[in-house]
Amino acid sequence: MTRFCFHSTFFLLVTLVTVTLQGSLVLGIGNGVYKISRSRSMYLTPSADADGAVVDASALNNIQDEQEWTVMVVTPGSGDAGDLVTIRNRRWNKFLSFDTNYAQNGQRVVVEGKSRHSWELHASTPAGSYFVLVPAGLVKGGERLAVDISALTIYPPITDLSPWTETERGQAWVFDKTSQL
Repeated sequence: MTRFCFHSTFFLLVTLVTVTLQGSLVLGIGNGVYKISRSRSMYLTPSADADGAVVDASALNNIQDEQEWTVMVVTPGSGDAGDLVTIRNRRWNKFLSFDTNYAQNGQRVVVEGKSRHSWELHASTPAGSYFVLVPAGLVKGGERLAVDISALTIYPPITDLSPWTETERGQAWVFDKTSQL
């Protein structure tokens, strides 16, 4: 009987840990250097060293630091809110950014720039995947926008902001940590 209770307790503990890790909103992301990709095949890549340069989603390359991004937690998430983070390219020292006048001019392109914009990360599945969102309240009308691959058929594909669909796992990005800070 004691043996059964021990195994049942152990199974329950393992189940709780697994559920917590899969829904890792509780854990959040840590500060560090990451390669950020869509299914580990298209990596966030600045198109040039210039403010306002478009951020592509390109195949993995061997250019030193070009596809590595420093993620710094500005405000840890709580409840339904994800972590607020800044995302800065290691090679060009520019931040993942967006046009704050989106609602006025319809611009959706994700760019790099000197401005330190925050992004809201919401955990997805599998573990280590996150939706990268414009923080709540920054878009007129309350629309939630996520960094996504543009529907434009150009090469390399560019990133843009699309309406966030929480159940659309295809909008999530994989954050592979390459080093600590």
